[in-house]
Amino acid sequence: MSTRTRRTHLRDDDPVRVYASGAVRYWTGGVPGQGERLPKKFRTESEAQAWAVGKRKELARRRGAEPKVDSRLVEAFQEMLNTMTATGVVDSSIRQYKSNWNVWIAPVFKGSACADAKLPLWTRVFDEALKPADSTKAESPRRTRPASKTTIDSLERTLNTFISWAEERGYFLVEAPFGSAVRRRKVAKAARKLAREPDSREGLMDGVVLDFYEVEEYAIAYEEQYPGYGYKLVLTSFSTGLRIAECLALKDDSIDPATGDVFVDWQLDRDRPWPAVKPPKGDKPRVATMWESHRHIAEELIASARDRDPSDPEYGWLFPRHRSTTAWADQASKLGKAAAEATGQAWRFHALRHANATYTILPEVDGGQGKQHVQAAAWAGHSSPAFFFDTYVDRVTDDIKEANAAFLAAGGWDTSSDAS
Repeated sequence: MSTRTRRTHLRDDDPVRVYASGAVRYWTGGVPGQGERLPKKFRTESEAQAWAVGKRKELARRRGAEPKVDSRLVEAFQEMLNTMTATGVVDSSIRQYKSNWNVWIAPVFKGSACADAKLPLWTRVFDEALKPADSTKAESPRRTRPASKTTIDSLERTLNTFISWAEERGYFLVEAPFGSAVRRRKVAKAARKLAREPDSREGLMDGVVLDFYEVEEYAIAYEEQYPGYGYKLVLTSFSTGLRIAECLALKDDSIDPATGDVFVDWQLDRDRPWPAVKPPKGDKPRVATMWESHRHIAEELIASARDRDPSDPEYGWLFPRHRSTTAWADQASKLGKAAAEATGQAWRFHALRHANATYTILPEVDGGQGKQHVQAAAWAGHSSPAFFFDTYVDRVTDDIKEANAAFLAAGGWDTSSDAS
């Protein structure tokens, strides 16, 4: 038996070990023995030593940092939405941030931690946005079209807002999360050049129905034009099939949220100053219906209408005037056009009526309401089911069905600010 004393390597407190071969091994906990010991390889020892200097500083900052740096990006983003809601940030902005996160950003970030906020992650968001969605991946809740230039702009705004908010609250370890502002702008600019131009379809001339994401985006954009009511106006038309002038004539007793009955007795008269009304198109008052998934919107609108002072001329009206004291119906149409342009679309508000007709008769298994053609035609104000079907019902492709299913799985028509 050997009598030689076994020598052991003395361990110092350096968490990063560099070898002459250019190899590096470092402890993720910032202290030898804490966390994982990961490898890194460089061509030369000098390159490895240069990298090790920066890594030691990063690990040192991490040891003294707040626990927030270990949060996931999705947790930080959700906290941003919660803070915005609590501090009174406008709903339309919160919905836009939430929509961009759920549709485009979350599938890329997944479980990434705030400490992983590097330029490649930022770049991947834009790279993925320019690709058609892979229908075989459940985590890609997007229609098959790549992002438009407008969407790229919106994604850049959302991410920069998040960076500023999280950086001020200690969520990021690095000094330039997701890379420097200059490099981030360069990536977004390149993506904008490759993004598709806005759609040129007028109405639904191609015969394909709007998917749920398009309706949601349009509602968010309309909210920007008509704060407090634009989002609800779009979803009211989408879930009832009412024309815009019919929606604007609704009062606090026009909808029964318990049954969904919508009493369409009037529409705004475009030829006379507000609040002049006239019977609906064809002089045919009717009872339409509001989908159960959207009836909470009617409850909110009714409560708001009744909260106004009884002496207010708009007391009881579900949709008060905005930017117009007389030609409110015409003004609302202009706001709708501006909202469509803001989303990169060229279709009109009337497209929502087509979408309502299509989804009202679409089977429930495909995301529709599964109602009979005859009943749906009566709700829309048409005595001929054949005319109703030929005029209003559009194609629902498999891509649209998949996008709608992903939309519902991601929270659907929930108007809360929960992003996760």
